[in-house]
Amino acid sequence: MQEGLHEYNRRRNQVNLEKRRRKGQIFLKHKKEDVQENESESLSLDSVEKREERRRFYRVLFDENP
Repeated sequence: MQEGLHEYNRRRNQVNLEKRRRKGQIFLKHKKEDVQENESESLSLDSVEKREERRRFYRVLFDENP
């Protein structure tokens, strides 16, 4: 019974979303592929910057000559 209720709710949700799209209240989301490509580029740049910052931090922290 739960499964049938879940399916009914999903169908009704899709119908309601379609109604909103027709009215112009909801805009379609961008494709995830484009977003993931941009995220992967920014993450790689971010990780390089973090790595360099970490190196500088530990050099200063463990440097015996003040």
